[in-house]
Amino acid sequence: MTYLSRKYLNSDGIIAWSFQFKPQLAQSYRFHQIQIQCPSTTFDQHAKVRCQLQIVNQQPIDLQQNNLHSNSMFEYTFNGNDESIEDCRLIFKIILSSTNDNNDENAWQKAQLFRQSIEQTSEEDHSHFLTINLVIIPKVNK
Repeated sequence: MTYLSRKYLNSDGIIAWSFQFKPQLAQSYRFHQIQIQCPSTTFDQHAKVRCQLQIVNQQPIDLQQNNLHSNSMFEYTFNGNDESIEDCRLIFKIILSSTNDNNDENAWQKAQLFRQSIEQTSEEDHSHFLTINLVIIPKVNK
């Protein structure tokens, strides 16, 4: 198998993607919605995969997963009246952790991303792909 997990003895493993408009586009467009499909797997009740969306320097928003053991889908729609999303950067984070590190020598690998067999891959299998759809719309002039 091949996968991403947190590093041995690290309390959390974090991977992040950032999105930002070019300055000339930020004047005319705004973020509307983000949909993320992220394959993750956990192997006991102590392991966790958390996903967060952070808008500029605001508090991160925890995104709810619909299934912990598959290609989890996350979705967030921005409030059209929220001025804080103007000219901003979005950061999507995935945090891998476990609440059982002191009692389990292998806890570091019990929350995984993009797990797949290195022997049974095909070009048609996209189950281990990260998919991010970010919808932008024109700004309404006030």
